[in-house]
Order: sequence, then C-alpha cells, then structure tokens
Amino acid sequence: MGVWRHDQMAMAMVKRVFYGLLIVLIGVGLYFFALPPLMARWFPSTASAGHEGGQGANRAAGQGQTAQGTGRRGAPPAAVVVAVASQQTIPIFKTSVGFMEPVDAAVVRARATGLITAVKVVEGQTVKAGDVLFQLDDAAIKIQIERDQATIARDQAAADFQTADLARAKTLAGQGNDTTQQLQTAQSTADAAAATVALDKAQLAADQLTLSYMSITAPIDGRVGVLNVSNGDTVFATDTSAGGLLTITQPNRLRASFSIPERDLDSYRTALAAANKPPVAISVTGDAKPRATGTLSFIDSTVDPASGSILVKADVDNTAQALWPGQYISASVQIGAYTDATTVPTAAVQQNSNGPFVFTVSDQNTVKQVPVTLIATINDIAIVGPEVSLGEKVVVEGQLALVDGATVVPTAKAAPGTTPAAPPAGQAPPLATTSSTSTSTSN
Repeated sequence: MGVWRHDQMAMAMVKRVFYGLLIVLIGVGLYFFALPPLMARWFPSTASAGHEGGQGANRAAGQGQTAQGTGRRGAPPAAVVVAVASQQTIPIFKTSVGFMEPVDAAVVRARATGLITAVKVVEGQTVKAGDVLFQLDDAAIKIQIERDQATIARDQAAADFQTADLARAKTLAGQGNDTTQQLQTAQSTADAAAATVALDKAQLAADQLTLSYMSITAPIDGRVGVLNVSNGDTVFATDTSAGGLLTITQPNRLRASFSIPERDLDSYRTALAAANKPPVAISVTGDAKPRATGTLSFIDSTVDPASGSILVKADVDNTAQALWPGQYISASVQIGAYTDATTVPTAAVQQNSNGPFVFTVSDQNTVKQVPVTLIATINDIAIVGPEVSLGEKVVVEGQLALVDGATVVPTAKAAPGTTPAAPPAGQAPPLATTSSTSTSTSN
C-alpha cells in the first residue's frame, strides 16, 4: 500500500514538470514568432526602430550622420524660432538696498525745568516752525521778572544820584574848590552805580529768556511723532533722552541712504563728478515702477573695512509723500551705458560644460553652435561679444532638438526687447535686473 502511494506521487511530480516545460516552450515560441508581426501591425514606428536597432546597428555606426542637410539619419528638419542680433546702447543700472532718512528732523527738548500745564499738539500733527507745542508753569519766573524790574528801578535811582553828584564834583574841581581825590571818588561811585544797573538789566534779560522757554515751540516745519510726555509731567533742562519730548520730521525732503560694494566705487565717483548728476530711482518691494526719483549727492570718504562697502546718499523730493522716513527701499542708479552693444534675446544663450553658446542659423537654414562671451544680462536682453555679428540669426526656441550642422525650419521672431536709453535728469530709469549691493552681485 505504501509503495503504491509513493508511485502515485512520483507520477504527479513528473506531470507537473512536463506541463511546466510545455508552457515555457509555448511562451518562447510566441515571443519569437507571433509577437513581432503583431508589433509591426499595431506599432509600426516602434517595430521599425527596434528592427533598426537590432539588425542595423553596425550599418548606422559606420555611416554615422548623413551629409549636410539633416541632423541625424532620417531626422526631419527641426522647427525653431529665431531672432536677429541687433545693436543697442544699453544703460547700466546698479541697484542697492537702503532706507530713507529725513534731511531735517528735530528732537524737541525742554530748555528749562518746569511742570507741563498744557499740551497743544497731538501725535501725527503737521506743525509750522514757532507753533507752541507745550506750555510750562511760568508763575515763578514771572515773579522773578517783577523782582528784577524793581531792582533795576532802585539801582537806576541810585545811579542817577551818583551821576548828579559826579557832575557837582566836576564843577567844584573846575572852580578849584574840590580836590582831585574827591573827583575820582565821585567818578568811581557813579561808574559802580551804572554797572549795577547794567547787571540788573542782564538778569532781567536772562529771566525773560527763561520765561520764553516756558512755551516750548516747534523749531522746524514737519510732522509730529510720538509724544513722550503728557499734561502734568515735569520736564528738565538736563534731559538727554533719545526721544526727548517728541520728534518733528520734515517729510518733504528725504535722503536715500544705501551702501555699494567697493568694486563699484570708481563708477559712482565718475557718475557723481559728471555735470549732470545721475538720477536715482527709488522703489519699494512690490512696486511695478519707481515711487520717486532723486539725485546722487554724496559718497562717503572712507570704505568700511569690515564689509568692503561705501555709504552713498541721494537727495529725494518727497513732496507727494510717497516715501516715509526709515522705510526700506531699492535705489537704482544709472552709472553708465554699454554703447553700441550687440544684443540677442536672453533665451538664445545656452550653457554647457564649456560655457555659454548660441545656435546661429545660416542662409541655408543650417545651425552652428557658437561659443559666446556673455557680457551682461538685463531683463530679457543678453549683451554678447563679437562672436555674434550684427544681423545674424540666432535660435531662441527649440535648441534641445539641435546638433551642430542640423537643418532647421526657422520662424522669425521680433528683435530682442529694447531697453530705453539713459533717461533725462528728473525722470526715473527702469528697474534693472543687474544689481550692485553689498548683498548681491553685478554684471
């Protein structure tokens, strides 16, 4: 019984192996004999490519690329978009990050010690020079002035008497009835009385000046900032706090303060020395166009050795009050121009391991890969070296499908975007992509 069961198991194992081998043979046969015709019927291009790769590899390697007129064997001409290299004068702008600072700003402090009895200004108010801001308690100083006036009256009377006595002494001395010593004594007494009156008047003037300090007025026109005191506070003439009583800022005249890298110093010095000072376009983050235009006015006398930068300032007319003191800004300065530069669209310039290059298109519609010197990139314009000739066609779209010597079907495109020439003084230049700050690079 056990032997019989063992024989059955062996027979079942043989059947499984047989059927497995049969399935494998059928699969191999289908792969080699049935699949290629089906692929050729359903996917003719794929089958052709596979056939070409499987049977004609040596032939393709031997023949390589065909003669001029095609890229790779059998490849149709590539459709590309081309533009014509042009000649322009491109203004050079350097953009730096800085902030606005007021030309006139005054910290108002008390010039006399006293108690505030009236606050006659509110935060944010626009004031004129001479407007009363605070009133201090002036009762004590007024009493002192009355005392000064009484003292002057008393001492003036004494001085008048001494003057009259001196006149009598002179008369007697002229008649020989008085001695020289008596005359000198009368003269000295009269002079002392006059000096006492002068001293009293000086004290009165000092007290009257102190009385004027009891009314704290605006030293300049401008906008009032935060009030640091209120009614009932005591203020002191010795106060040296940073904010004082308040700060008045004149918003119509501002300066743009920013730093430039040391490498741009010579360019800025040349621009500042020109007869027409270069315009400075002032913008804030998110602006589509400059908010205001200023004029380059100052370059610091020393370079900061820690950062390698130099402080530069520009005067800005802020009558429209589009800018605010302390506001962070971008300052774009025109410091020169690329004269008669050869330009192509930025999209025409490609990069490989050897550097930048362009594809030029001949009259026979064949392309050539030309290495170029990339001088600068401004917006959508690339300034290139003499490797590209004026009027030469360059490919701006479709470069990925190209090889050196390939045939193309070009579609013309407009000339590269024109960057306007340097604007006249007082007009804002366009925002340039080239920048020159302590935190960014320039072309």
